[in-house]
Amino acid sequence: HPANTLSLHDALPICFADGASVVNLCPNAVIPLYNNIYFTQPGQVLTTLGSSTGTESRATLRVANVNQTCAVYALGSNTAGVTIKNIQVDGSRPALGWVQGGYALFEIGGNGWNQVVSNVHAYEPRGWSTIVSH
Repeated sequence: HPANTLSLHDALPICFADGASVVNLCPNAVIPLYNNIYFTQPGQVLTTLGSSTGTESRATLRVANVNQTCAVYALGSNTAGVTIKNIQVDGSRPALGWVQGGYALFEIGGNGWNQVVSNVHAYEPRGWSTIVSH
């Protein structure tokens, strides 16, 4: 990985799988994703430390797996009240290409309610949409 990227491709999805309630990403971090981030508990929060709202200082999650189209998955009854805020999500479409029938970059909703997506700059989805709420 380049020197200016932070490789949390395994650790970040594991944080939520283990029930962490808040994951604070470092400002300006570029984090390659090789797996989806699955929200697993009600009320979990993914944000940039300090609640940065500017694109120049928010953490960036970047899809890095050629087989992946979804970066953030928050569907189901265990995802009530999850919050995704103050981050950027790069779907990497120019680098990895478009995937016919691929998932949206964000898959949220379903049986989860009171979910919040705020101050998120999501771009270059590889699937059919940037965000879909079921």
